[in-house]
Amino acid sequence: MRARFGFVQQFFLLLCGAVSLVCASCADSEPDLVVATGAMVFDYATDEDFPASRLAVFIQTESEVQRVASILVENKETGYRWNITAPKLLKSGDKQWACYTNLLPPENERIPTGLYGLQYTDAAGEEAESSFMVSYSEKLFDTKSGDVKSVITSAKEESVALYDKNNVLIYFGKRKNNWNSNANILRDYNTAVTVRHCIAADSNRVVCLLPAEYLIEQPKEETDSAGESDE
Repeated sequence: MRARFGFVQQFFLLLCGAVSLVCASCADSEPDLVVATGAMVFDYATDEDFPASRLAVFIQTESEVQRVASILVENKETGYRWNITAPKLLKSGDKQWACYTNLLPPENERIPTGLYGLQYTDAAGEEAESSFMVSYSEKLFDTKSGDVKSVITSAKEESVALYDKNNVLIYFGKRKNNWNSNANILRDYNTAVTVRHCIAADSNRVVCLLPAEYLIEQPKEETDSAGESDE
């Protein structure tokens, strides 16, 4: 799960500069939210599968984000809610966020579209509220990875993620001009093993993660014929 979380977090912060962890502090202040953002994530395991889906939520704060205790997210139309008790903490420059990137849909259902309310509670029990919209094309649920670009007709942003042999994210960003072959990617990141392409739309509120591809062709699994003989 670490690689999955890192992908979405770094995508959200791609235009905000380098990411650093938020340091702990004991200062006392009421929560002050700047904006809440929801991103619908469609995650493709293979080229033949339809995507799994989840909702990622990011809350930018002016107050000290490390004091967050919980975040309640609720779809206003259906009343479905998630209670987040262990949000991730991020900082980029002078901006900071509390986030959670793996809000799953109700069983056998889909993440509802529409208006969401958000309640942010800090360690002192002080609360603040915000809201955000979730919108996406229903066609994506029935779309395979090769057809994503044809379904998303609005402006798109494309990025790549590189992972090492332990599936840990080692690079996320725009594809470099000289990366016209896998060999060139490996020249810059020699510990990279797989690459995933990311397509985003609607101001980064819809994110499609395409299947992982090996940068070096993998040997085919040998059939288990050892010990067999014709008798």
